[in-house]
Amino acid sequence: VFVRRAFERILTRQPTDDECNACLQFMENQVELFGTTDGKRLAAGAAKGEVAPATDPVPRSREGLVRVLFNHSEFVTIP
Repeated sequence: VFVRRAFERILTRQPTDDECNACLQFMENQVELFGTTDGKRLAAGAAKGEVAPATDPVPRSREGLVRVLFNHSEFVTIP
């Protein structure tokens, strides 16, 4: 559900089945990675005045997916 909603809001379309599967795999890998990392260390990367990244692995993986979609070729336009 999250992947489909993120695609709708950011790219204004539904993901293909392959894109959906790739995004779910990405998020699973991120949860695994962040689950083995100290939460305080994850939050330490924010500059003063910025919102710190989530320290919980699931929201952090979602943040990562949103960043990926904002860098997708359909979102980034080069004149």
